[in-house]
Amino acid sequence: MEWTRQFSRRSFAWTVFWMALLCAALYGAVLWHAAQLKGYLYIAMADIGQLRVSLMDAVADTLEWHIIFLTLTLAGITLAFALLLWLTIKGVARRAADGIGHKVAVKKTARQPETLEEKIVKIPPAERERQALSLLSLLQREGRLLDFFAEDLEAYSDDQIGAAVRGIHENCKKLLDRRIKPSPVMEQEEGSAVTLPAGFDPMTVKLTGNVAGEPPFKGVLRHKGWRAARFDMPILTTAGDPRILAPAEVEIE
Repeated sequence: MEWTRQFSRRSFAWTVFWMALLCAALYGAVLWHAAQLKGYLYIAMADIGQLRVSLMDAVADTLEWHIIFLTLTLAGITLAFALLLWLTIKGVARRAADGIGHKVAVKKTARQPETLEEKIVKIPPAERERQALSLLSLLQREGRLLDFFAEDLEAYSDDQIGAAVRGIHENCKKLLDRRIKPSPVMEQEEGSAVTLPAGFDPMTVKLTGNVAGEPPFKGVLRHKGWRAARFDMPILTTAGDPRILAPAEVEIE
């Protein structure tokens, strides 16, 4: 994860900074104590006589070598502790992130519906009724579809019915293309062999015939299916009775 890498880099930089500051403080304390010790030695050896100069030079050289050795030791120990501290912080942060991710995944899994019925969005009955009847109302207004279904076809010949259906088909098709633009779910030709891979959407493809075993399934495309490539329906309002699919028409003379 990106934030984990950023946390790792920043925590390493801050760990090295504070440990280096600690090392500098310890080094300063060592230098101060070394200077104090050197002064005490000069005072203690003030009465030694001629050997004082050479002895003090030897003591100074010894102190300088000890200071260098102590400095390198402190630097190594500081870097080692900085690395161990950074690895500890990094491990704790990674385990915490994994725990949070696991809890989120478990929570998401627990919220997922177990059945298809639970996936259905619960729409209030009044709104569901208004939405369902709105398209039928449009088909009546644009293509007179309900008038055609309500007509008694026994009184007409096949030629007359065919002529009427042509106009209804044309008007309803224009309405559907303009509002929802029906498009095939599968582009293959009907009757051709198709293969459904594992993980296909059962809401998109309906299996018929001898269905057994696990995907991939091989079969013959009997129907391409339809999907709405566009949704441009009029805005629904709560005014009026949604069951009025087409108002009655009265011509005033």
